[in-house]
Amino acid sequence: MRRRDKGKVTHDRCSGRSQLLNGTLQLLYGIIFNPGNGWTIWAFVPFNSIFVLHRCGYSVVALPTESIFNSMKAKKKIIIVGATGTMGKYLAAAFEKEHDVIRVGTTGGDFQVDITSTGSIERLFQKTGSFDALICTAGPTYVGPWKNMTDKEFRKGLEGKLMGQINLVLIGQHYVNPKGSFTLITGALTYEPVINFANASAANGAVEGFVRAAAIELENDVRINAVSPTVIENSPQYFPFFQDIPVTMKQLEYGFRKSVFGANTGQVIKPYWESR
Repeated sequence: MRRRDKGKVTHDRCSGRSQLLNGTLQLLYGIIFNPGNGWTIWAFVPFNSIFVLHRCGYSVVALPTESIFNSMKAKKKIIIVGATGTMGKYLAAAFEKEHDVIRVGTTGGDFQVDITSTGSIERLFQKTGSFDALICTAGPTYVGPWKNMTDKEFRKGLEGKLMGQINLVLIGQHYVNPKGSFTLITGALTYEPVINFANASAANGAVEGFVRAAAIELENDVRINAVSPTVIENSPQYFPFFQDIPVTMKQLEYGFRKSVFGANTGQVIKPYWESR
C-alpha cells in the first residue's frame, strides 16, 4: 500500500527504507512515472540517470536522459514549403518561436520554388543547404465539376500535390540531416470525398501511399509522415463544401509537431479525428 503525505512518498510496508522527499526531487528536476505493480520511477535529469524504487529496494540505472531532453529542446532548421499560404503562415509563426524557420513560397517567402519543376526544387536546396525538417503545405489540385475533368485538369493534382511533394523528398533526401524528417500534406478527402474535389482525393491517396513506402527506405534514421486535416478554421471559403467540424489551427499545429518532433514514421496523422 502506498500513500502520499505532504512532501514525501511513503510505502507503508517498509516506510523506514523507502521515504523520498518530494521537495528534494523537484529541486533535482526529477520526473515521476507510476507504472504500477509497486514501482515508482524518478528520472534525475541533472545526474543523467534513472532512480527506480520498488517497495523496499531501489537501484540507479544510467540512461542518456540528458541527450533525450536536449534533443527535444534542440533548435532545428525547418523549411516550410507553402509558407505564404494559410497553413504555412500559421505554422511558420508557431515554429519560429523555438526554431530557425525558412519560409518558401511560389512568389514570396525567403526563397521561391515551383514544386512542379525538379530543377527549381534542386536550386532551392542548393540555396538553403542542409536542414533538419521539411514541412510541405503546398499542393495545387484541380477543383471543379467532374463532367469538366479531362487529362489536362487531372494532371494538375498529379504534377502539383503528388509529384511536387514526392520530388521534395526524392531530392531533399540528399540535403536532410541524419535523424531529420519530412512532413507532407494530404487531407480527409482521401477517405471522405466531396463533390468537385476528385482530383485532390486521388492525389492525397497517392501521397499517403508514398509516405508509407518511403518510410521503410529512407536512410540515416530520416522519418517521413503526412498530416491529413479536414477543412481548417482559417479557410471559411471552403466550409460550404465540407459538412464537417473544422480543424482548429492549434490542432493542425500539433499534428505537424507530432510529425516533426515525434518518433513516428510512415504515419498519416489525422488531427480531424480529435475535432469530433
